[in-house]
Amino acid sequence: MAPAGGSEDLARAFRLARGALELGGSHAPPVRTIEDLGVVGLLLQLEDHRAVASFSDRVLGALRQSELERSTDLILTLNLLGP
Repeated sequence: MAPAGGSEDLARAFRLARGALELGGSHAPPVRTIEDLGVVGLLLQLEDHRAVASFSDRVLGALRQSELERSTDLILTLNLLGP
C-alpha cells in the first residue's frame, strides 16, 4: 500500500488496519500484511483497483502463464463452470 497522503488515504488505511485486526482475532500473529488475509484482504480494498489487480496477479498469475505457454483452455473451462 502506498504511503497516506491526505485524509481520504488516512481513512482508507485506518479501515484496512481495523478490518485486518478484527478478522485476525486473538490467535493471529502480531504482524500481518493485507496479503496475509487473502480474499478478505481483497474485499477490504475493493475501491483500490491496483490492489485488486495485484491480488488477481498473485492468485491467477500462474494459471494465466500456463495458458500462454500450453494453450490448455483452463481459463475457458473455469469460465464455463462459473456462475
